[in-house]
Amino acid sequence: MTQQDKHSPIHSLADLFETRLQHFAGQTYLVDPVADEGLSYGEVAQMVRMVGLAMRRQGVGKGDRVVVTRSWSLEAVCIAWSTFRLGALLVPLDGDLGSSPLQTSLTDCAPVLVFAGTEHLDPVLAYCRTVSDATCILLTESASVSSATFSTETFDDWLERQASGEEPGQLDAPSPNDSAAILYTSGTTGRRKGVVLTHRGLYLSGLTVATEFAFSSRDLILSTGDMHTIGSLRTNLAATVIAGSAFLLPGKSNGDPVVRHLELATRYGATILASTPPFLRRMCAYGERLDRTAFTAMRWILSTSAPLPVALAERTKTLTKTPVAEFYGLTETTGGMIFSDPQAGGTILEGGGWCRCDGVRLVADDGSEIGEADRIGGIEFRGERLMAGYWRDPELSAEVLRDGWLITGDLGRWKPDGRLEVIGRRKDMIKDADGEILYPAEVEAALGQLDAWLEKAVATGWRGRDGEEQLVLFVVPVESSPPIDQLKEQIRRHIVKKLGRRALPKRIIAVKEMPYGANEKVIKHLLIEQHLAGAD
Repeated sequence: MTQQDKHSPIHSLADLFETRLQHFAGQTYLVDPVADEGLSYGEVAQMVRMVGLAMRRQGVGKGDRVVVTRSWSLEAVCIAWSTFRLGALLVPLDGDLGSSPLQTSLTDCAPVLVFAGTEHLDPVLAYCRTVSDATCILLTESASVSSATFSTETFDDWLERQASGEEPGQLDAPSPNDSAAILYTSGTTGRRKGVVLTHRGLYLSGLTVATEFAFSSRDLILSTGDMHTIGSLRTNLAATVIAGSAFLLPGKSNGDPVVRHLELATRYGATILASTPPFLRRMCAYGERLDRTAFTAMRWILSTSAPLPVALAERTKTLTKTPVAEFYGLTETTGGMIFSDPQAGGTILEGGGWCRCDGVRLVADDGSEIGEADRIGGIEFRGERLMAGYWRDPELSAEVLRDGWLITGDLGRWKPDGRLEVIGRRKDMIKDADGEILYPAEVEAALGQLDAWLEKAVATGWRGRDGEEQLVLFVVPVESSPPIDQLKEQIRRHIVKKLGRRALPKRIIAVKEMPYGANEKVIKHLLIEQHLAGAD
């Protein structure tokens, strides 16, 4: 990326694609491991225009919603860019959440066009049967749904049919402030919310990542995230195109995703791995069996979606000999706002990171701004990357967007050297029977050093029948961990050593697996429902 790129004017995503196409038309944009071929920016642009024309002939216009339930593929990338160019809103949904949540999200965003795989077809068909102007297109050629009363064409058949349709009118191109996408939150604390992101926000978020980590036309990006996550959407589309980088499609595999992604990295020479802590934890579990040839060409391993424990970051760096960085942000901020310092050679900054945004502040309960170090307050952001609001929920939008500031719901404190340490969610803060304030995230961070025994540790608050709030710890032990009673005792000793007796959980519950939502975040209320329903 050149100095001119860093200071280029703000684009809509439609303008961004056309502008970068002029610079990189002949360079590789997508690498498809299924076809084992690379497609240039020019070749992808030609398909984007075909898909966009078909969508316009289908009646899709500015402000309409277009849903995709499959993860990254050539078709999904072209649908995304076509949607942006039309001024419609892209709504990538996590089809693996199950039929009921998927159908709820469909009803909420009310799309006119849904691109779905056969594995997600039932809830999509159920929605389309109730909405006369909604159309379902299959992103596969293997399914046949002859009983449907509306279009169930395959993607290729749909493109072929629309190629001979009526010529649409003039395109009303989107502006930077127009809405570009709706991403649904993971629902870790309850209801899933539709976050409306703008063209400006996605562009600036991609520009930040591309600049911070010096993306260039020599880079090949491999992302482990799905299309419905902000980190993957921002990196694979905006950041990649801004820099003229190539994007390695993950393909489809029913095997171990770690093995699959590392095989791709080895085969094609990926230079950036954009991932999450759960993926890195599974990767590090291979230990000395890890295929290090996957990291021969790699410049950075980037982690997002959840806090990256220092011990896991250092283990990842040691095993892969690759710098590791993480960034903190929310879907509502269009992703990363605080980064561990890339100039430190990939060293994760213990307990905090540096801000890369227009404004951040800590606010006390009385509304005053906190400037001194080591005092806890609510984290608030402002800037052009903030969401436009929650989809069809003006009241909730007004609660979190006030006077240009986004109230994140997270707690933090300034470190003496100016770094911002994120403590955890305000809703997760616990006040026990003795009046002690406990922060579950601090307990989880402390247990990150026990990753040799624990695959995952999640602390949360819970009220028993007596009404008193208490700290509960759920853990997923690894196969080589000590017997459960010994493990629990080691956990207690470690917590006391790191945080004192006040941070000891009232209960430690071993579980086989965690319930994950979008962004690979643990859905805490499901843990409580599954393991503490009816408990004293």
